[in-house]
Amino acid sequence: PEFDETIAAGVVLRWEVPDLPTLVAGDTVPKGTTVQVVASAGPEPRAVPDLRGLSLEAATAQLQALGLKIAALPTEFSPDVAAGLVARQMPPAGESIQRGGTVSVALSKGPDLVPLPAVEGLSVVQATQALADAGLVAGVIKGDPATPVIGAQIGGRAVVTGTPVLRGTTVDLITFPPPTTTTSIPA
Repeated sequence: PEFDETIAAGVVLRWEVPDLPTLVAGDTVPKGTTVQVVASAGPEPRAVPDLRGLSLEAATAQLQALGLKIAALPTEFSPDVAAGLVARQMPPAGESIQRGGTVSVALSKGPDLVPLPAVEGLSVVQATQALADAGLVAGVIKGDPATPVIGAQIGGRAVVTGTPVLRGTTVDLITFPPPTTTTSIPA
């Protein structure tokens, strides 16, 4: 079989009599003569292109040029693909599918950002719960864990209430420093 873009699979593309290569349709041959036929294997499978990071219009154009269709999956958050661009595709790039096959794509909503909740004035337990409720993780407690939270840091940098933060980020809590003890030296 040979791939053919226009002839359906299983249909004869051409024939030949090896011993009489000049024969044409309508000529006669003796009974028992070998006739070789080449059948169509249909259109050649297409390698799925990498559509990540493309707009829906650009992805559609690429697939249509290959004789493929596009279908939309639900949008999803992506930390590394901007909103409105293709974040994920099925089948993945490099796989082969038949002409007329469908590639499904999910457009990005962008990164999953949540506002940093107010933690100032809360106890460490309350602040930890507020962070968890927002989809964030409490990290190190800097200061005395028995005192109220006075601020928050991400990666050593101070952040304020309402700052958009990637869901799942670790937030360190800053509390009042522990009381200093003084020791008197006997005279």
